[in-house]
Amino acid sequence: MSKTSRVIFNPTDDELLEILRDAGYRVSVPCRRCGHPLTADHSVDRRLGPSCARREAA
Repeated sequence: MSKTSRVIFNPTDDELLEILRDAGYRVSVPCRRCGHPLTADHSVDRRLGPSCARREAA
């Protein structure tokens, strides 16, 4: 009986987001400050919504 080897791919969060976007999915992640769902690419990348970004900059 032969054993088959399995390749386990464990992507980082950023890699997974890129894979999903490339496949045509719209990605949503929670804002790290308030938890609101973010869908804009630049907000998803930084995990921070525009209102919370303004508050952090102040």
